[in-house]
Amino acid sequence: MTKCGFLFLVFLGGLCSGKENRILNGDFQSKEGEFPLYWMFRSHSNGTAEHFSSGGPDGKSFLRLRSTEGAFRVEQRNLKLIPGESYKLSGFFRTRNVKDPATGVFLEKEKGIQNLPADCPEWQYREVQLSVQGDTVGVRICVDRNGGELDVAGLKLLPIEGKDKGRSLTQRENREPAFVPLSNLRYLSPHSNRLSFYWAGIFPADPDKIECVFSFDRSAKTIRRPFGDGEVTLDLNGIGLGEDVLTARVLEKETGREFHAGKYEVRMLDIPPLPSSLKRLNNLVTEIFHGKVRSGEEVILPNPRYGWMFFRYRGESPAPFEAVLDGKKILDEKSLRGETARLLEPGKYTLKINGSPGTLTVRLIPDILNFPLGSSRWPGNGRYDWTFAKKYMLPALTTIDVGGASPEERAELKSMGLQWFSNFGVLNPKKKNDRADLLERLGASGSYTDPQYDGMTLDETEYRDAPALDPYAWALREFKNPRNIPLHSWVIGPPSPSYANFISAAINVSGGRGRILYEVYNRGQRTEREAEDYLRQMPVHAGIYRAIAPDIFAQNLSIILGNFSENPSISLASFPHVDFKYYLEMQVRLLAADPAFRGLGGVGWWGTHAANEEIVRWSFALMKHYAVEGRADSLSARYGFRYAPGHVKNPDFEEGLTGWQANSLVRTGTFKGFGEKSEKRYGSVYHPGDMFAILARTPDGHAELRQTVTGLVRGKTYSLTFFTADANDMKNHVVAPRRHKMEYELGDVEILRRVCAVDYRKARDEKDTFARINAYRIIFRAEKEEAGLVFRNKTAEPGAELALNYVSVMPYFEP
Repeated sequence: MTKCGFLFLVFLGGLCSGKENRILNGDFQSKEGEFPLYWMFRSHSNGTAEHFSSGGPDGKSFLRLRSTEGAFRVEQRNLKLIPGESYKLSGFFRTRNVKDPATGVFLEKEKGIQNLPADCPEWQYREVQLSVQGDTVGVRICVDRNGGELDVAGLKLLPIEGKDKGRSLTQRENREPAFVPLSNLRYLSPHSNRLSFYWAGIFPADPDKIECVFSFDRSAKTIRRPFGDGEVTLDLNGIGLGEDVLTARVLEKETGREFHAGKYEVRMLDIPPLPSSLKRLNNLVTEIFHGKVRSGEEVILPNPRYGWMFFRYRGESPAPFEAVLDGKKILDEKSLRGETARLLEPGKYTLKINGSPGTLTVRLIPDILNFPLGSSRWPGNGRYDWTFAKKYMLPALTTIDVGGASPEERAELKSMGLQWFSNFGVLNPKKKNDRADLLERLGASGSYTDPQYDGMTLDETEYRDAPALDPYAWALREFKNPRNIPLHSWVIGPPSPSYANFISAAINVSGGRGRILYEVYNRGQRTEREAEDYLRQMPVHAGIYRAIAPDIFAQNLSIILGNFSENPSISLASFPHVDFKYYLEMQVRLLAADPAFRGLGGVGWWGTHAANEEIVRWSFALMKHYAVEGRADSLSARYGFRYAPGHVKNPDFEEGLTGWQANSLVRTGTFKGFGEKSEKRYGSVYHPGDMFAILARTPDGHAELRQTVTGLVRGKTYSLTFFTADANDMKNHVVAPRRHKMEYELGDVEILRRVCAVDYRKARDEKDTFARINAYRIIFRAEKEEAGLVFRNKTAEPGAELALNYVSVMPYFEP
C-alpha cells in the first residue's frame, strides 16, 4: 500500500451509524454490455468510461475513466446529506499516468479522495472523513484536465454517528414518493407481454414485507408481485384486448396497510409483429414492401408501432395514378418527388394503386424533427424559406418544430402528411418549479391553443436539474390536453432510474404519444480517432435508456443532434482542420449502424437556423440517406470528404507560425476566451480559438502572411473560411463592431461567391466585453492542385493590429 503512496485512515471515534450506502450502485453492477445504472456522464472531451464486470477487488466490477486531454467525469447527483455532519467516503483505486491532484472522487470541490499517485497498478483502498456545507450534493468521479486513467471500485458513502440518524438520502430516495409505470400504457401488446413499475422516493417500511397488487377491471384479473427493490414487472398473459382500467396498490402483506393506490387507463392492442422476411435496412429503417404493382392491386402493410410510414411510387408512364391508403388518397402524379409519409397507429393497412402501373416502396422510418424552419442571420446563405425547404429539407423531414411559413405553405406541408409543431417554454424564472403555474401555462399558451399546430414541444429540462423533474411530471399527468395533440419534451443529459417519475409522465402524456427529445450536441474533436472515442458515449446513453424503460425506444424516444455551426452565432465546428460535414455523418451513421440504437424511433436536428446553407443541405442529405433510404454506406465517401483533409497547415496558429511565411510585422498572440466568447465556438474543453496571428500596420509598412493551399482537385469546389478581430479591441475589452481592413488573395482559382459577415451585435451587458469578429467565407473552384493564399493589411490605418485565425479550406457540398 505504501509503495503507491496511499494514506490509510483509521477512525477510532465512531462506527457507521447506518448500514445503507448513500451511493447507489457503488459496486457498479450491471447486466452484460450495459453501463451501471444510477451513474451518468456527458463528455465534452475525448474521455471515456468503460465498465468491467470482473477484475476489481475480489473479482468484482469496476469502472475505468480515461482521458488524454480535458476533464472527464462520471457522476451521481442529487444526494441529500446533513450539513456539518460527518461521513466516510471510501473506495478502491488504481491509477495510470494520472497528472492532476484533482483526479479522484469528490462530493464538493476539494472534498473527497484526491492526490492519488500517478501510477499504481494494484488495487488499493482509501477512505476519508468529511462533511459538506450544502444539503444536496453529487458524487463525482473525475479524471482532471491533463488526463490519465483511473479505475474505481466499491465506492461507499456512510454516515458517522451523529445527528444524521438516517436523515441523509440516496439519489433515488431524494425524490417525491411515486410508484410509476415505465411502460407505455396506451400501447400495450400481448407480444411484448410485460408491464413495468418503479418506486421512486423514500419507502417508509420494510420492503420485504410489502407486495404489489395489480387489478384489471374488465379482464377481472389480479396479479400479485413482491415489492422487492421497488422495480416490479408483471406478465400480461390473459389480459384481454381493448380498453381497461388498471389499479396498482402497494400493501403491507400482514396488515393490509396501503402505501400507494393508483388507477391507470390502459389499452391492450393486437399489434402485428413484422414478418421475419421483411428487410431491415439499418437501425432506423425497415422496408416492408418494394416491388411492381398493377392498377387495382392491393398491398397489405403491417405497422407494429405508432410511428411514420414512408411511401414512394414511380409510375411506368406519365399517366395519372393515385395511391389510396385505407380509402384515403395519399399520393398521386402531382405529389412532390412521388413521395409522402404518414404518422399511423399500429395495425394492418391496405394500400391500393389506381392508374398507371409502377414500382411501390413502403418503409417504416423514424420521426425526423428539425428545429427550426428559420434562416441564418448572417449574409451569404440566402433564405431557408419554403422553396428552399421543399428542395433540400422536406425530403428528409416528418416534423418541423417552429418556423416561418404562410398558411398556404403550412397547408401544403400537411397535405404531404408532415407535422408542424410549436415550442413552449417550460421554465418560469419568476415561479421556479411551481407545478400549478406550469399546468396553467400549458393550457393557456398560444403555443397550445393555436389550431395550426399539430403538436407542441416543451423546452427544456435537464436530468441534473432534479428539483424541476417531479413538478414537471405532475403537470404532465394533470394536463387534460383537450386538443389531444402530442407533447414532446426536450431533455438534456443522460438519465437515471431515480428520475422514473418524469420519464413515465413524458412518455405517457398525450395518450402514450409523448416523446423524449434527448439533446445530444457533440463537441468537435481534434482527430478522427478521438472523435470515435468521444462518440462512444452515445450508444452508452442509449443503453441506459433501454435498461430503464426498454419498451419506449421505438415510439417515445428521439435523439436530436446539433448541426449549429455558424460563427459568430453558435458553432460546434470547433476546429478549422476538421470537415464538420464528415463529423456530422459519423454521428448519424452511428445511429443507423450501432446495435445500441436498433429500432430507434426518432432522430433530428437542432440548430438549422445557426448553420450555413451548405451544412443545412448536407444535414438533410444525411437524414435522407440514412433515415429514409436506410442506407449503410458512407455518403462522405461518395463525395470524397475526409475528417481532416489537410489543405491548410496550422490553420488556428496553435503551433505559432509553423507552416506560414510571414514578414516581420506578423506575430502570434493569445487571449483567453476569444474562441468561445467572440467567435462562439461552443462548449469545447480544448478552448480552441484563443490563439491567432496578429498582423500589425505601421507607418512604414504592412503585414503579410502567406501559405500554399495543397491537395486540391482541379475542377472541384471548395470553401475558404477565416475570422478576423481587432487585437486592440480584444486587449482593451472594447466592443466596437465594424468591417476590418484585411485583404486576402487566393491564386489559381475561380471565385464563385464571397461574403464577409460582420458581427454588429452591441454589448448585451457590462460583462460582454469581447471583441466582435468578421467571418469570411469564399466559395471557389480549383484550377490547379495548389493555390496561393495571402493575407495582408495594406489598407489598414497605422497602429492597427488585426487578429486572424480559423483559416479553413474544405471541399464544398454543391447544391
